[in-house]
Amino acid sequence: MSLSLNWSQAQKKLLDDVHAILNIIQHKSLQVKEFLCIINAVLLAKLRYYTNVVPLNREDRSEEH
Repeated sequence: MSLSLNWSQAQKKLLDDVHAILNIIQHKSLQVKEFLCIINAVLLAKLRYYTNVVPLNREDRSEEH
C-alpha cells in the first residue's frame, strides 16, 4: 500500500482483510494456543502495518493536505 492511498480505501481494505482472516479462522478447529498464535502473527501484524502507514484520525489526515 502506498502512503498516498486514500483513507476510505485503506479502511475498506483493512476491514476486508480482517473479515477474511476471521472467516478462515472460524472454519478451522484450532486449539487456544494455535488461535492466539494466528491472531498475534497475522491479524495484529496486519493491523500494526496499517496504523503505521495510514493516519487513523481526522487530525492526522487533515495535516497531510
